[in-house]
Amino acid sequence: MPSASAPLLRFPTPYLRLLDEQVQRCGGDGHAWRARHGLDEAAWAGAWIDLPPARIVAVVTDALRESGEPALGLIVGERLAANAHGVVGHAVMHSKTLRQALEMVVRYAALRMPLLRVEAHEDARHGHLHLHPAYPC
Repeated sequence: MPSASAPLLRFPTPYLRLLDEQVQRCGGDGHAWRARHGLDEAAWAGAWIDLPPARIVAVVTDALRESGEPALGLIVGERLAANAHGVVGHAVMHSKTLRQALEMVVRYAALRMPLLRVEAHEDARHGHLHLHPAYPC
């Protein structure tokens, strides 16, 4: 019996553009990185690009290698304004408490981070936020 093909996930193209910019700022060859993954301007002309999970992981992993910057994800995340996350970012920005903001992130994270499943829980003393892979890659 043939195996089912991997699902395609909608990945926000602004994230790819920021990865590309940061790869270049770190001295990496952005053109070579894009070419290895078929990421020409036409591929990310819209707001989203549909890719299988393993390809998204390969693109990001290769950006880390090409940039030589282990904190690449944090640097790219720092450059993303909250409003870059659409209505989810808007809701988080207008949350009255950190708890309310985290509840929004947990509830809607899959819209912006399709590779991760986000869970939160509290015990008597602490709040816990857990990030889990949503797909085997």
